[in-house]
Amino acid sequence: MDGLSTQEVQQRINDGQVNHHQTSGEKSFRQIVHDNVMTYFNLIFLIVTVLILIGHHYTISDFLYLPVVIANAVIGIFQEWRFQKTLRKLTIVNVLQVTVRRDGQDHHIKVDQLVRDDLLYLHAGDQISVDGQLVDGHLTTDESILTGEADEISKGQGDTLYSGSYVIAGDGMLRVTKVGDETYAAQLIAKAKQTDRNDQGEMVRAIDRIVNWIGILIIPLGMAMVYQSMVTNHHSFSVAISEMVAAVIGMIPEGLYLLVTVALATSAVRLAHHRVMIHDMHSIEQLSRVDTLCIDKTGTITEPDMQVTQVLPMHAIQETALKELIGQQVHQLAADNATMAALQKYFPQPSTIQPAARIIPFESANKYSALVYDHAVYAIGAPENLLKDSFDRYAKQIQQIAAGGQRVLAFGKTDQAIGSKLPKPIELLALIILQNPVRANAPATFDYFAHQDVAIKVISGDNPVTVSAVAKQADIQGAADYVDARQLKTDRQIQDAAQKYTIFGRVTPAKKQQLVQALQAQQHTVAMTGDGVNDILALKTADCSIAMATGASAAMNAASIVLLDSDFSMMPRIVDEGRQTVNNIQRSASLFLIKNIFSFLMALITIFTAMSYPLKSAQISLISAFMIGIPGYLLTFEPDHTRIHDHFTRTVMLNALPAALVDVFAIGLLMTVGQVFDIGDSDISTVSALIMAFVGIAMLIYLSQPLTWLRGIIIAVSAVGFIVAVTMMGDLFRFARPSLLVLALGIVFLLAAEAVLINFRWLFNWFNGLFSRGHARYQAGKHARHR
Repeated sequence: MDGLSTQEVQQRINDGQVNHHQTSGEKSFRQIVHDNVMTYFNLIFLIVTVLILIGHHYTISDFLYLPVVIANAVIGIFQEWRFQKTLRKLTIVNVLQVTVRRDGQDHHIKVDQLVRDDLLYLHAGDQISVDGQLVDGHLTTDESILTGEADEISKGQGDTLYSGSYVIAGDGMLRVTKVGDETYAAQLIAKAKQTDRNDQGEMVRAIDRIVNWIGILIIPLGMAMVYQSMVTNHHSFSVAISEMVAAVIGMIPEGLYLLVTVALATSAVRLAHHRVMIHDMHSIEQLSRVDTLCIDKTGTITEPDMQVTQVLPMHAIQETALKELIGQQVHQLAADNATMAALQKYFPQPSTIQPAARIIPFESANKYSALVYDHAVYAIGAPENLLKDSFDRYAKQIQQIAAGGQRVLAFGKTDQAIGSKLPKPIELLALIILQNPVRANAPATFDYFAHQDVAIKVISGDNPVTVSAVAKQADIQGAADYVDARQLKTDRQIQDAAQKYTIFGRVTPAKKQQLVQALQAQQHTVAMTGDGVNDILALKTADCSIAMATGASAAMNAASIVLLDSDFSMMPRIVDEGRQTVNNIQRSASLFLIKNIFSFLMALITIFTAMSYPLKSAQISLISAFMIGIPGYLLTFEPDHTRIHDHFTRTVMLNALPAALVDVFAIGLLMTVGQVFDIGDSDISTVSALIMAFVGIAMLIYLSQPLTWLRGIIIAVSAVGFIVAVTMMGDLFRFARPSLLVLALGIVFLLAAEAVLINFRWLFNWFNGLFSRGHARYQAGKHARHR
């Protein structure tokens, strides 16, 4: 039991028997380059480039899309590398510390420095990071991550423990038998660092669907355009390729994925600078949509450190003797939580410890700890659970103390214990009063959430009266509406309580999960904060989970966001960051889709009407740069903390469709007039490009409401940049100098486009409002039927 010697540890390190993981989700730089270069749309661009060369187009104007393609790949590589580098630094800072015995002494080392045959101490709240055999002590573990069953499993000497499981109660010593990639820990770490595309938020799933459909439609549409141009219009292969390339470049959302990647990665890096670690990127989006935040009392509303303020004897026993008796018990229990640490600090350790025959460690289901002697059983914990039927005798006194925001523990004795259960009520010897001071910044934090229409639900294992009093001190709205969760027996009662109450006391881990599920069933997007083992089930169930770094390692691994400074006042910043990211991506995605929808519809029109595609690929590239790309990316960094309400797909489509349809209407009408008055193709393409640019600027102004000075500058730079490019480099971008007649005709179409755009926007906004009201009525009726 002295553990390995220094020489034995070094030998195992040399043999590679150390707890290093090679199967993490971190990509190499080569993989990052591969993923950003070898994409489906880059393959389409390669094919387009080859076809242009075959069609004998060799001018710079024919290849102006290539700088955008290269810039997309380079920026994507840089951002992903920068994001991964930042998170790697955070992960190193946040590597879990464990205690091992080597050379007969205890050492604190990082978990990735464990070697085979190390002796590892385990306590309640630890996640087991290696496989091994328990050689000393007794534990209660949760192996749900391995078996799918949430039952608590008792482990004694000789039993095998698996990495990935959690220590619920007790303490002991483990001899390590498997490390590194041989254990379940490697798979856990990989899963924590990788984001499954199917587990993404609504925004990324919507963009996936849009891009996939575009990718499917591009090839048959391109082939149909070449066939129509060569066979129906009798154009040469060179002309047919030129028209097809312009349409395909217009349909490809070359910057949409990059926009999302850059925005999410930049957001994660900004949060990392404030010591907030993101386990998966989609949690930023999920948090931006949260309308209900479930929190614990200790460590969130209050400071994590707890202190004993008073001891009330219940019998004629001297204070010194009582303190010595309580100290005799608490110093035999593991100080693996704030409560026990406070008890051990207040009650002095006796010079001589009379060891108990057996220890019943704290479990969330019981809410007490106990020591079993031959002559008696001493217990300390929740008065309701220990006093049982005799609780009513002390209820008024306990409630008065709890109403002041203080926590009350009962200490007493009984004559028997069956397993971990105490069949009889204890004889009460003392009430122990503890207190956590409310965080100084708590009222301001909850005031922020109140103004953001985010409902707060305080879910705690403490007395609901105590939790309510603390919540009032923190200025939480609805703090007077509390309920004892033990009264909630049925699913119907839990559903009703989730809607009615703000404060939930005496909540078990399973009931925390049920409350989160009940809120989700009522169409709420739920975030859950936690720092203990008893929070794990609820953390995994919530739409977004936040853990404190000072809490249990199991809670940190289960959460999608970790506050490394354990400062809950960071939550407003995180929510604002998420809302800014999603709102700006939503605005910029609308700009991208205007061009994509227009190009798709115009391609169909040219196929079925035998007209020539009106724009040149160089003009499309210029419009993409100044009307979409540059303002789209710049606007992603603009502060916008508006709460997310609507569905992403519906919002961006309703934003993009009016402008795209106006472009199709105006340019289609221009093409028709051009055929009647025999206007040249170069004039048609020039005026068409100007119409698209004008509508693009108009939509930029509309989507940037309310206008700020920064948004105004971005719009002005985009407009001036486009005008300068057309004026100074018109030949490069295939702009012709139109006649006065054509110029006058173009002005008429611009004015008509503006009028139609205003009416289309009004119509689509009216439709969106009608749909939203109908959907809200449907959800309300659905919820009423469910109740």
